[in-house]
Amino acid sequence: MALDQSASLDAGVRSLAPSDRAPELRGHVDSVVMLLRDASDSAAAVSWARLFVRALRVVLVTRSELKADERLPTTDDGMIRVTLPAASPVEQRNYLNRALRRFGLIRPLLWLEDPQQAVWFCSSYAPLKVIALWGRAADAFHQSLSHADAIVIAPDRSCPDELPQPLKGRAWVLPTEATEAHVTEFNRLTAEAIANRPVAGSRLNLAILYDHNSTSTNTHREHLTSFSRYSRHRVFYLPASTSHPNPPLEMDLSVFDVVVLHYSIRLCLNTLLPVYARAVDSFGGLKLCFIQDEYDYTEIERQALERLGVHVVFTCVPSAYRERVYPTDRFPYVEFVQVLTGYVPLNLETPGRHKPFKDRKFFIGYRGRALPSWYGDLGREKLLIGQRVREACEGRGIPVDIEWDDDHRIYGERWYEFMRECRATLGSESGSNVFDDHGDIRRAIQGDLQKEPELAYETLHSRYMAEHDGSVRMNQISPRVFEAIALRTALVLFEGEYSGVISPGVHYIPLKKDLSNLDEVLERLADDEYLERLTSRAWSDVVGSGRYSYRAFIDLVDKAIDRQSYRGTGTSILTAVVAAHGADEREWQWRPTDQALATFSAFTTEIIDFDQRPAPPVARDPLIPVDPLQALKWNIADLLHRHTPLYVVGKAAFRTLRFVLRPLRRGGRAVSGLFHQAEKQDAGPASKLPDVGP
Repeated sequence: MALDQSASLDAGVRSLAPSDRAPELRGHVDSVVMLLRDASDSAAAVSWARLFVRALRVVLVTRSELKADERLPTTDDGMIRVTLPAASPVEQRNYLNRALRRFGLIRPLLWLEDPQQAVWFCSSYAPLKVIALWGRAADAFHQSLSHADAIVIAPDRSCPDELPQPLKGRAWVLPTEATEAHVTEFNRLTAEAIANRPVAGSRLNLAILYDHNSTSTNTHREHLTSFSRYSRHRVFYLPASTSHPNPPLEMDLSVFDVVVLHYSIRLCLNTLLPVYARAVDSFGGLKLCFIQDEYDYTEIERQALERLGVHVVFTCVPSAYRERVYPTDRFPYVEFVQVLTGYVPLNLETPGRHKPFKDRKFFIGYRGRALPSWYGDLGREKLLIGQRVREACEGRGIPVDIEWDDDHRIYGERWYEFMRECRATLGSESGSNVFDDHGDIRRAIQGDLQKEPELAYETLHSRYMAEHDGSVRMNQISPRVFEAIALRTALVLFEGEYSGVISPGVHYIPLKKDLSNLDEVLERLADDEYLERLTSRAWSDVVGSGRYSYRAFIDLVDKAIDRQSYRGTGTSILTAVVAAHGADEREWQWRPTDQALATFSAFTTEIIDFDQRPAPPVARDPLIPVDPLQALKWNIADLLHRHTPLYVVGKAAFRTLRFVLRPLRRGGRAVSGLFHQAEKQDAGPASKLPDVGP
């Protein structure tokens, strides 16, 4: 490390000397964003920027004195210049975040010289933050010092005595006129500081954006619930899908440190509410995204990740194929973390008594699904295994309950009860190996089926899918497998990989796809002792080990957040109880407050199913005294919540009426003021009332 310790400086202050080493900064940051006062007062920063721009994109940010200044970002000498309008810090922050998104910048090195831009500097996520004091006093930057990873001072400075002792070790001495060698050494030291940056242990505020309609599915509900149950961070849930019955008109996510886009919101289908899409675009903190079914409209999903500026993607694509789906040259600064589609159910993690196999009602129970043809061979196997096994078992007089129509699907606790009545269940690998970037394959198949509804799957496959099917092998383990193992129900599965979680003959009974070994499988299913050994071993290795629990999954998520070394803003959020329900109750009960009706448009600490909407308070047994007018307001509000068309029409009528009446109210106040002024003039200052005797 080519560092000169100046005798005039306290120990621990770094002075940069020229070095010929190649820059290493590009592997950690995609740009340098300099927050400057103005160009004339930032000659040193501009000097450094002209050298930075040879290897990185440089953004120079200054403030305008004009409130209506809407100048778009410009490029000059390879540098991007952004002028912030004279607005509130929040508006300036949102404007700058959107500008960076426009240029595809998500991991900048922040360089602060303007104390008035400290709000954005402190609240934004960045791999490294630098405050350039040069010759100025540190007092003006007092709110930013704790967020800085390095403090820049000029070499002609007498001594950084005014710096607090903990900050002296972060002080770097830089020349105001830099050479290429100085920048190279600065890049190396910065890259070293990022690599050695301590893992953040802060407790952050997480906002999870999800689709409330998805909570009727066990897997979705448990996936969402696991965050609040196991994460060390403070978790809040925001219903943010286009199916929201009462979406907010505006949304500001700045109180949060991390925004999580849950997979129940399908970015590829544009189910994220526009108001939330704008809020995520304007958000300057850390952004995480969970994606499943990545074979649907893959290119649209990729574009959404770029547009929203996502930093970490939790993907189901196996690492061997990740480069094909998410090319590094397109996502150079996005971290991809491989996860499963589901884990061991939360309420089935502990061992419980299971029904003996001899007392179970069905030999095999299964609920498959006839997926559309465009999902290829892997998707079709869910249907074929059910059809073929049911036909074979019925011919042998074996009691089974196998269906694949949507009318026969089972949800919630009823599914667990059904599994407990089955000696075994069927299964195949989940997902699809046909990646349809723009939906062209889907549209072509739909067009052919409209013309010829009876067209065979094999014909469609050879026409549109043969060259695509298998180029990327998803082959995921289904959450149903974890449910069956936890319930001690044996698994009969088509041969496959199953994400490497389970092995044939060890955890499940393998079934060949041509059913050539079906008789052998049925013999094993008739052996109670064999099934006990098989299911006990599967439970011990998969459930009992804890490796595939939601606790382990959330630990993986928390570690991914820690790797970003983001300390957050330290914002404290005050929450209040607006609704509650007992352990044996389904519907929420309101604790009436003036803001309670906004709950479904705001942040909650529990996921909300809109079928669980709280009933309005009643006067006969109120939680707090409710007058008749208040009860009427609650009943009207509940009616509007339950009937979306009525809500939309009522809101439009109210706004129209308010718009029409506003001039009348203003005119009335003006006329009233004139009469009031005239009365004062008529009375006069010396007017005297007559003396009226008794």
